[in-house]
Amino acid sequence: MLIYEYLPHELARLGVVAKAAGLDRHQVAVQVRLAQERGGSARMLPAVRHHLSELLIAELRRLRWERIAHLVGEERMLVYSPPRPPCRPV
Repeated sequence: MLIYEYLPHELARLGVVAKAAGLDRHQVAVQVRLAQERGGSARMLPAVRHHLSELLIAELRRLRWERIAHLVGEERMLVYSPPRPPCRPV
């Protein structure tokens, strides 16, 4: 049985992109602020391995939310629509 463990950057990307789909720029801005707060909270935890992973994921999520917010602003999107992966020829 194949078991796949997600890397921290994959967890952040998949979770944030799924949650961001359909949000407008104001809702995305709220999520950016929440992600910044979570990153700050994670920094306050003791520096043990488990907490460092939480900090890394919190920072990656914050970064992903900030990128989405920038894209929504730059592209003047009414709502965020994640890019679709390119179709592969069969």
